[in-house]
Amino acid sequence: MERRTLEPPKDENGKSMLTEEYIAEVCEQNGGYATPYLNDILYLHFKGFRKIQCLEKYKHIKCLWLESNGLQKIEGLENNKKLRMIFLQQNMIRDIENVCHLTKLVKLNLSNNLITKITGLKGLVELQTLQLNHNNISSTADCEELKELPSLSQLELKNNKLEDKDEIVPFFSQLKGLHALYLQNNPAIRVVTQYRKTLVAALPQLN
Repeated sequence: MERRTLEPPKDENGKSMLTEEYIAEVCEQNGGYATPYLNDILYLHFKGFRKIQCLEKYKHIKCLWLESNGLQKIEGLENNKKLRMIFLQQNMIRDIENVCHLTKLVKLNLSNNLITKITGLKGLVELQTLQLNHNNISSTADCEELKELPSLSQLELKNNKLEDKDEIVPFFSQLKGLHALYLQNNPAIRVVTQYRKTLVAALPQLN
């Protein structure tokens, strides 16, 4: 029997809207539970949601998929303190906010958004993977908060707008815990002589 496609309810403007009833239906269709606290993963991607809401009862979720919606803001996650992974790529988010209380987070994907500065991450002491490809970060000064992430081992900043070529190696060489660093297709990288070789010399643990 073909599985029925669940269409989310619409608001007064015809935009997709998260409701408790819809989330419960999605959980059941994906092999989860109608009872919110029994679920540890939520699939809420590719639906055009404009706001994160109605997740208060999902206190035990560890993985949240919200990619490819129309989200402009990170919000509504106050009760989801057990989250380990959040997928927010391909939205319209401008600021990293309202996540610093998620202290168990190990992976955060914010690629393909409109972010200009890395902020709001202090306190994420277990964060290991941060993906920020295809954003609008233009200088290492906008990356200073990376130094506050003691467990960070994989950082992805491909296709941003990093331009301060003289600061690339000195800055990223301070992140001693990194094992993987992706900076391809930034303006500065094109003019830094043998940047990869130089970075590896400063951070020999890089893959």
